[in-house]
Amino acid sequence: NAMVSGDARVSGNAMVSGNADIFWISKIGSDLGTLTIYKTEDSFQLTRGCFIGYFDEFKKAVSEKQEDCKYRKEYELLYPLIELKFGK
Repeated sequence: NAMVSGDARVSGNAMVSGNADIFWISKIGSDLGTLTIYKTEDSFQLTRGCFIGYFDEFKKAVSEKQEDCKYRKEYELLYPLIELKFGK
């Protein structure tokens, strides 16, 4: 029943195991970074670059920071998958 929460980061040779609810997509966005989505005690959060927050906050940040270009569309195409895996 592993969980990632708070200011935790998974990096290096770290391993996530058990029933950990974590999902990541690499090589996304203008700098080809990694979007990580993980279950918290009461919801789920996303991290991407310097962003750490909840789904609605992430969608707002994408709409404000990404021009209407291919990178914004990449993120928007992931929204239904994120909702399916983690709930809205």
